[in-house]
Amino acid sequence: MFGGEEPSQKLENATPETLTKLCFAVLHFFENYGWFILIGSILAVYLVTKLKPFINKWINQLQDYSSKKTDDPNQIFIQQEMMERSRQLMQEKVSRDAQKMKEKKLQHEAEKRRERIEDWDRHQLGKGYRLKSKRPQDDSKPELPRTVKPKPKRVLRPNDYNPLMGHRSGSNYKPPSRGGPSGGG
Repeated sequence: MFGGEEPSQKLENATPETLTKLCFAVLHFFENYGWFILIGSILAVYLVTKLKPFINKWINQLQDYSSKKTDDPNQIFIQQEMMERSRQLMQEKVSRDAQKMKEKKLQHEAEKRRERIEDWDRHQLGKGYRLKSKRPQDDSKPELPRTVKPKPKRVLRPNDYNPLMGHRSGSNYKPPSRGGPSGGG
């Protein structure tokens, strides 16, 4: 054409080999995992549409919190005073409870000491060292006589049981043989 020569062959653009390999790899990937990709994308779209109101609400709450958060020194001082008051109230409650427990413990120790002194005095008089039965706490109430029925004892085995005599029931007990392991050798 240009130089007066006519091309005898038709020229064609050859597709680069890397491009064809890439196309075949993408096609192969979609052939193998296409259904998973389709189902995953449908599920992702569904979840995004369902969760979008919650996400927007959460983002709005974060923005509101950050806009409300001011570094006002008066507000910080008031908040710290409120926290200090609540701590003082809790500490007072704990101190009151501890004081009550301490008083109870002292009363209990005084009662124990008084009982030990009474026991020692009784022992000195020859009436016995300690009382075997508990003293009634309230003398104003007369105790009603109780009729206590003894509980029948549960018999675990008959009186005529003797382990050396064997069982009476005639069981088919057979002791293991005394021979050692038998086998090839």
